[in-house]
Amino acid sequence: MENKIRKSLKEKATELGYLNENLPISLQQLEKEIKDLTGEYGSVSERKPGIWRIKFAYVKRELDGGVWGDLIKLIKSHPNDYEIVDAKNHYEKNWEPEEPAEQVPTIIFK
Repeated sequence: MENKIRKSLKEKATELGYLNENLPISLQQLEKEIKDLTGEYGSVSERKPGIWRIKFAYVKRELDGGVWGDLIKLIKSHPNDYEIVDAKNHYEKNWEPEEPAEQVPTIIFK
């Protein structure tokens, strides 16, 4: 039973983007390049088959405009020819102090 619970927690964490062991190597490398470029952790997760999201859940502000522009260029110039579907460099605090932010910088790409 305990092993089944651990497996379901692991699957849920992977689904939410906390564990990246199911990410292709190219996306694991992209995640590292994002961290190197921005100095912030941007988690990469698959939202639908072939649709990926970079979410800066721990950033409590908008990213610097120059850094944001460099990040967009990094994704567009990636060897896998990613196409950005949506990009929002926006931060909106949640009014409930114990809750996470309503909106954080996010990029959707395929």
